[in-house]
Amino acid sequence: MRKFLAVLALLATSACATPYVAIPYEADQNPVATITLIEDVGSADVMAYEFASAGGNFGLVGAIVDAGVQSSRRARVEEVLENAGFDAQAFFRTRLTEELEALGYAVEIAQVDGRNRSDLMETYPDDGDEVQAYLDTVLRSYGFVSAGAGTPFRPHASVEAQLFNPDTDAVLMRNAVIYASIGQPQGQIVLSPDPRHVYNNREELLEDPDRLVVAVRAAISETAVTVARLLAP
Repeated sequence: MRKFLAVLALLATSACATPYVAIPYEADQNPVATITLIEDVGSADVMAYEFASAGGNFGLVGAIVDAGVQSSRRARVEEVLENAGFDAQAFFRTRLTEELEALGYAVEIAQVDGRNRSDLMETYPDDGDEVQAYLDTVLRSYGFVSAGAGTPFRPHASVEAQLFNPDTDAVLMRNAVIYASIGQPQGQIVLSPDPRHVYNNREELLEDPDRLVVAVRAAISETAVTVARLLAP
C-alpha cells in the first residue's frame, strides 16, 4: 500500500508541481557508441486507478469503500497480467535495448545496486574506462488510469531516464515520458494513448484479457521507444 500511495503522489505532483527540467542529449558534443543499461528499472506494481472517483467524495466511509474498489480493480488487472506471464520491467528493458540497437548503439546490461524503488539512482559506479555511459531508467508506473467517474480507463506508463558519463560525472541526458497522463505535466514528454484502447468501465476493462495485455504492452513499448529516440545520434 505504501508503494501504491507513493506512485499516486508521483502522478499527482507531476501534473501540478514545479515544471520538470529536462536535459537534452547533444550527440555532437558528447558522442557515445556503447551504452551500459542498468538492469534494475524499478519495481513498480501495476495500477488501475480512477482519480477523483465518486466514492471518495462521501466522507470517511466513502473513502474506505472507494479504496476497496480501487484495490479490487487493481488486483484483477494484476491477475490478468500474471496469468499471461507478463513481466513489465523485463519487457520495458527488452524494448529499450532493441530500439537503442536499431539506432546503432552497442548495448551492455549491468547489475548496479542502489535503486530506490521509483527514483533515478543518486550515484553510479566508477568503472574507469570500462563504461562509456550509463543509461539509468526507471519504470515509475504502468497499468490503467481514469481521470474520474464516467471517464474511460486508458493504458498508462511513466518512465524517467538519465544518461550519465562516469568519467566526467556529467549528466548527458535526462527526461521523463508519460503515456496517458493525468493533468498537464510541465516539461515532460506526454504521449497520447492509442484510441483503440479505451475502456468505459471495469467490466469492459476485464472482459478481454488478451486485449488488456496488448494495451499495457503498447503503453510500455511506446515509452521505451521514445526514451531511446531521445538519444538518437
